[in-house]
Amino acid sequence: MRDSRSSKAQLRDSLRQQRRGLDAQQHNLAALALIESINELPVWPHARRIALYMPADGEIGVDCLRDYALEQDKQLFLPVIRED
Repeated sequence: MRDSRSSKAQLRDSLRQQRRGLDAQQHNLAALALIESINELPVWPHARRIALYMPADGEIGVDCLRDYALEQDKQLFLPVIRED
Protein backbone atom coordinates (compact mmCIF):
# COMPACT_ATOMS: atom_id res chain seq x y z
CA MET A 1 0.00 0.00 0.00
CA ARG A 2 2.87 2.36 0.77
CA ASP A 3 4.25 2.04 -2.78
CA SER A 4 0.85 2.94 -4.21
CA ARG A 5 0.64 6.10 -2.10
CA SER A 6 4.18 7.04 -2.99
CA SER A 7 3.51 6.53 -6.70
CA LYS A 8 0.34 8.64 -6.52
CA ALA A 9 2.18 11.41 -4.71
CA GLN A 10 4.94 11.38 -7.30
CA LEU A 11 2.39 11.49 -10.11
CA ARG A 12 0.57 14.42 -8.48
CA ASP A 13 3.86 16.29 -8.08
CA SER A 14 4.81 15.63 -11.68
CA LEU A 15 1.45 16.81 -13.01
CA ARG A 16 1.57 19.88 -10.77
CA GLN A 17 4.97 20.82 -12.17
CA GLN A 18 3.71 20.34 -15.74
CA ARG A 19 0.69 22.57 -15.05
CA ARG A 20 2.89 25.26 -13.53
CA GLY A 21 5.05 25.16 -16.65
CA LEU A 22 2.22 26.11 -19.00
CA ASP A 23 2.15 29.64 -20.35
CA ALA A 24 -0.98 31.83 -20.54
CA GLN A 25 -1.80 30.79 -24.10
CA GLN A 26 -1.57 27.11 -23.21
CA HIS A 27 -3.85 27.67 -20.22
CA ASN A 28 -6.39 29.47 -22.44
CA LEU A 29 -6.32 26.67 -24.99
CA ALA A 30 -6.82 24.10 -22.24
CA ALA A 31 -9.79 26.06 -20.88
CA LEU A 32 -11.39 26.18 -24.34
CA ALA A 33 -10.75 22.45 -24.81
CA LEU A 34 -12.47 21.86 -21.46
CA ILE A 35 -15.60 23.63 -22.72
CA GLU A 36 -15.56 21.58 -25.92
CA SER A 37 -15.24 18.33 -23.97
CA ILE A 38 -18.00 19.22 -21.55
CA ASN A 39 -20.28 20.38 -24.34
CA GLU A 40 -20.00 16.93 -25.93
CA LEU A 41 -21.28 15.19 -22.80
CA PRO A 42 -24.83 13.90 -23.36
CA VAL A 43 -25.88 15.14 -19.90
CA TRP A 44 -24.71 18.72 -20.44
CA PRO A 45 -27.87 20.07 -22.11
CA HIS A 46 -29.97 18.71 -19.24
CA ALA A 47 -27.68 19.75 -16.40
CA ARG A 48 -29.14 22.63 -14.42
CA ARG A 49 -26.63 22.79 -11.54
CA ILE A 50 -22.89 22.83 -12.11
CA ALA A 51 -20.16 22.61 -9.47
CA LEU A 52 -16.97 24.51 -10.25
CA TYR A 53 -13.73 25.08 -8.42
CA MET A 54 -11.42 28.01 -7.86
CA PRO A 55 -8.28 27.09 -9.77
CA ALA A 56 -5.06 26.94 -7.82
CA ASP A 57 -1.54 25.67 -8.30
CA GLY A 58 -1.58 25.82 -12.09
CA GLU A 59 -5.03 24.25 -12.57
CA ILE A 60 -7.07 25.08 -15.66
CA GLY A 61 -9.07 28.27 -15.25
CA VAL A 62 -12.84 27.92 -15.34
CA ASP A 63 -13.82 31.50 -16.23
CA CYS A 64 -14.76 30.51 -19.78
CA LEU A 65 -16.76 27.55 -18.51
CA ARG A 66 -18.44 29.73 -15.90
CA ASP A 67 -19.49 32.25 -18.56
CA TYR A 68 -20.64 29.51 -20.92
CA ALA A 69 -22.74 27.86 -18.21
CA LEU A 70 -24.29 31.17 -17.15
CA GLU A 71 -25.23 31.92 -20.76
CA GLN A 72 -27.23 28.69 -20.64
CA ASP A 73 -28.96 29.66 -17.37
CA LYS A 74 -27.24 26.96 -15.31
CA GLN A 75 -26.80 27.44 -11.57
CA LEU A 76 -23.20 27.42 -10.40
CA PHE A 77 -21.82 26.23 -7.09
CA LEU A 78 -18.43 26.35 -5.43
CA PRO A 79 -17.34 24.07 -2.59
CA VAL A 80 -16.88 25.54 0.86
CA ILE A 81 -13.95 24.33 2.90
CA ARG A 82 -14.12 24.82 6.64
CA GLU A 83 -11.30 24.47 9.11
CA ASP A 84 -13.31 22.07 11.27
